[in-house]
Amino acid sequence: MELVELNFTKRRILSGSLIVSFLYLAYAQSHVLASVAISSSDYIQIQPNLYVDDMFTGKEQKQAIVTHTEARQRVARTYGELASNPVVIISANSNRSERYGVKQPVPGTTHVLPWGQYIPLNDEGNNVDVLAHELAHAETAHRVGYIKWMLSLPVWFIEGVAMQVDYRERYNASGKNLPSMSALTTGSEFHSGDITLNYTAAKYELASWLKVNGNQGLYVFLDKTRSGEGFDSTYKKYASGN
Repeated sequence: MELVELNFTKRRILSGSLIVSFLYLAYAQSHVLASVAISSSDYIQIQPNLYVDDMFTGKEQKQAIVTHTEARQRVARTYGELASNPVVIISANSNRSERYGVKQPVPGTTHVLPWGQYIPLNDEGNNVDVLAHELAHAETAHRVGYIKWMLSLPVWFIEGVAMQVDYRERYNASGKNLPSMSALTTGSEFHSGDITLNYTAAKYELASWLKVNGNQGLYVFLDKTRSGEGFDSTYKKYASGN
């Protein structure tokens, strides 16, 4: 009898913990839950995995399809065909995009979950540069796997990969003293100080690395990282051309 009561108590504790965890997720990560539930929102699906604000005109919907196509093509030309197919959510303005986790001055972001990726954008992110940048994040996460994405890849690498398909002028390194990658490993380090300079540094670090390996070598590297090879040792090995 005591064993039955003990097991019942354990189940109640486990159930309570799961409920608390879900409520915390719903509160702290409501923007992620909103992205996951996009098909039940007032946004319009105009292509598979492409949703736009219902405020978009017919012309704006057609342009969103063109932007999405061109952004995917840019990533494919740079690294090879995409294996990922993230859900893209384009809002008409920054107020509408906040529910999906995009707040000014950020034009877009990528939510990486165990089963897939979600890319919400505001009106300023509704262009090929920003969408290609976020699609590169989604492809990196898809190929390296959720756990490795969360635990193994430094932020400068993740952003450096994305910056190869992001042609915005302000990330030109000409005449700039760039920070070391060792100072840009974590999110808090990368997103402090001169953030534009940090993105520029990551862009040129990866550009130099890719010159040795070729852009197509990125997917091979991510596969090796996913299979268990250490990031630092494998990255250095590739950087030396061995």
